[in-house]
Amino acid sequence: MNTAKLLFRGAGLQVVAMVVSLASSFFLAPYVIHSLGDHWYGLWVLIGTFVGFYGLLDFGISSATQRYLADAMPRGDAEELNTIVASSLVMFCGIALLALLVTVGIAFITPLFMTSLRGATIFQEVTLIMGGGFALSLPFYTQFGIFSANLRLDYSSYVRIGHIVLRTALFFLVLGLGYGIVKLALASVASDIVQYATMTWLARRLTPWLKLRRRHFALAKMRELISFGVYSFVAQIAGTIKFRLDNIVIAGYLGLAPVTHFNIATKLNGYFFGALNSLVPAPTSLYARYHGRGELQQIRDKFIILSRIKGTLGMLGIGAVLIFARPFISLWVGEKYLDAFLPLVIIMGGRILSTALSPGVGAMYALAKHRFTAFTNLGEAIANLALSLLLVRYYGIIGVALGTAIPLLATRLTILPIYFCRVMELPIPRLVRSVVPLMVLAVVLQVPLVYAVSRIRIDTYWQIMVWGACYYLPLLAFFYLVMLTREERRLFSEALPAWPLKRKGGRLAYTEESRR
Repeated sequence: MNTAKLLFRGAGLQVVAMVVSLASSFFLAPYVIHSLGDHWYGLWVLIGTFVGFYGLLDFGISSATQRYLADAMPRGDAEELNTIVASSLVMFCGIALLALLVTVGIAFITPLFMTSLRGATIFQEVTLIMGGGFALSLPFYTQFGIFSANLRLDYSSYVRIGHIVLRTALFFLVLGLGYGIVKLALASVASDIVQYATMTWLARRLTPWLKLRRRHFALAKMRELISFGVYSFVAQIAGTIKFRLDNIVIAGYLGLAPVTHFNIATKLNGYFFGALNSLVPAPTSLYARYHGRGELQQIRDKFIILSRIKGTLGMLGIGAVLIFARPFISLWVGEKYLDAFLPLVIIMGGRILSTALSPGVGAMYALAKHRFTAFTNLGEAIANLALSLLLVRYYGIIGVALGTAIPLLATRLTILPIYFCRVMELPIPRLVRSVVPLMVLAVVLQVPLVYAVSRIRIDTYWQIMVWGACYYLPLLAFFYLVMLTREERRLFSEALPAWPLKRKGGRLAYTEESRR
């Protein structure tokens, strides 16, 4: 299977995984909220926020592993590949021990910031369970690098689908039996363990060259991975500040219940951008392969194509979410949570330009030019935190949303597109001409729907589905057939399913075509 077909087939399966994830959340989220109540659900979200900080312990090594494996794959040097895997694995095992120490430390100091004895006890128990589960997961991060470097998004999608189904079933079972967030944490970790076991089995089939020896655990390679990953680490710090500290700011100033309301907005925002990234991924591994062969023109061309597609789908998707958000929130979790609508509008508005520019981030990682973007993200994050702390006092959760949106919009309007074009030797006018008209047209063509929906009353999910399908399916067909180029349509046709593996002697093996 050629590279484009492998990439887009994986992207198609990522869309399936996204649909499964959205379906799970559609049924599960309101059930969890109403089963636990605003206070305890707010605590569940807050604990998830704290455990999310553990992602910083990655130190950028997973992105470095992915990039170096993808760069080395075209050369087929088994010794080099084994050295990368072994060096990554030993570092993640060391970080796992650090994660356990951090978990114990957080549990120990919990009484210092939790005034309720019951709340403190539950916080400690859940933190120990979730923190221990995260520590267990770290050695498996190398598997993600193997999947990505082989462009096997299909494998990671299969694993993700199974994990979502199992986790959802366990959550419904636990809540149905009347248990609380401690048992939810145990169910979450149990589903993770099954996921990691499956990942290991699949990753082993992708690495017939994997034969780890003592000589492969090379300090020089570890330093190289850390040197590349340090800027990914900076970007991770920025992402944590931008998208996780908001809950802590809200809890500190407004209490736990508003965290639940704000979380409705961030969930819908996250679902949309997760779906968009699944449909049109930023193919760092593909860029890295082009870089390994010295094909900068290919990187430029793919960046333009993906930016046009993702920018157009982004404008259509953001429009659809915001047009139907109010009736959807009312039907989904109740009118009580309609105060999440305005924060949703603000946050999605701040990320509006990210839709077209996100393919450039993957290119910067592949070209090892991600230092600037990492520090730009860190600047955004610091501005985000400062504005959120200032505005939450006057505007509540709306102020926190503004604190998130303003820095995002500012950097993506000015700094990042200029930097991307300079690194890829791409004229800025070409990027603007290629992407902006499509995005503007996508916005203009949705104005009639805004007017129509404002004149009717929507009381059922079926109404949302019928209006959305009748309006957006012809719109998508128009953009596909009229506005996209032949090359862009060809890439979509490459996404048609095909099996790259054949059985040999009862085992799976690559065909010659799949190696290309």
